[in-house]
Amino acid sequence: MEFLSFDPCAILKPYVERYIVVDAKFAEGQQHKHFIAPSSTSQLAINCATANTKPDEVGALDRHYVTALVGPFTRRHTYILHGHIYSVVAYFTPIGLHALLNIDLTDLADQTVDFASILPDDALHLSKCVLGAIDNHAKVQVLEAYLLRRLASAKPLNQGVQRAVELIRQQGGQIAIAELLQQLTLQQRTFERHFRQTTGMSPKQFMRITRFLAVRNAIADGTYQNWHDVLHQGGYYDQAHFIREFSLFTGQTPSAYFAGSIGFDNFLLKV
Repeated sequence: MEFLSFDPCAILKPYVERYIVVDAKFAEGQQHKHFIAPSSTSQLAINCATANTKPDEVGALDRHYVTALVGPFTRRHTYILHGHIYSVVAYFTPIGLHALLNIDLTDLADQTVDFASILPDDALHLSKCVLGAIDNHAKVQVLEAYLLRRLASAKPLNQGVQRAVELIRQQGGQIAIAELLQQLTLQQRTFERHFRQTTGMSPKQFMRITRFLAVRNAIADGTYQNWHDVLHQGGYYDQAHFIREFSLFTGQTPSAYFAGSIGFDNFLLKV
């Protein structure tokens, strides 16, 4: 598998974290099962080759969409990769997709939907131009040019939700709702509704995933080197609490997970 990352232009950075190009070819009949841990980022993907199919809990497969919107993941997802995977993807900031495309994310968490069912003209033009671009850099430029055009009619960023996301990330997910509301001087019910519409998650879900990612990345880069670091800095009650939550998000115990190949997760998962 080849993974390439591209930074957005300065004006789009409040909305887009980065662009990724994934290119992988599997032999005929070969399938590779890949697990994706929870993440707070939504995505707009343009698939330039065959599908990467994702079974749900009852074993059905997602349809292959040329352009797809992917909501934030609140749980682990399984992808069955096969054929030729070649995708150009915009990874949005937690509030970026809602603002740029004027989409209510309330029901988008853990979902993949056909972008053409939401903005059909945009989807058709974008897919045609990306597929026709000559190389990876040109494909990313096409995607960025589309998002820049959307910026002209973008909704103003929700300042309350934006500030809440910043505070939650600064605290590694370890901040109480009451403290958050006090700092932001917001009403809880209104705040929680706006937060879900904007990010696709409740504030508590966002905090929990942020904490998981912060601890996971700190272990991966060597910042946390022992159980004391993990439990004390990560804010877990005890070792069993951490292992239970980590296993829920990854499908593996921490020891099994970090003993395996985590290069793609290092590339993909950010707080």
